Amino acid sequence: MLPRDRHAATALRSIVTPSLASTIERLAPELELLAAGHHGDPGRVLGCRQEGARSVVVVCLPGAVRARLHGRRDLVRFGSSALFVWAGRAENLPAHYRLAWEDAAGGLHAGFDP
Repeated sequence: MLPRDRHAATALRSIVTPSLASTIERLAPELELLAAGHHGDPGRVLGCRQEGARSVVVVCLPGAVRARLHGRRDLVRFGSSALFVWAGRAENLPAHYRLAWEDAAGGLHAGFDP
């Protein structure tokens, strides 16, 4: 869950590793189409996908200012869109992972995906 203390929330920053940056760069054309509402098959990009020993998670959270995956992994926002991305070792992610996000008013939300 996200911290309720605004100072703690502000202190948390997403770290974009070289591997995650590479994943976002590779997905950028499809993410741009999704963000613009022009992707012909959003299900091909959204959700969790396996890429070898890694998982890539792409979620759409309209109104979210930040998001976390399974309670401890920050998702990275794609530009100023409602899309958030995470990539990491596949064995560290359960089949039904938990998402938590904060909206612009400071409201906290949580749910399971898929």
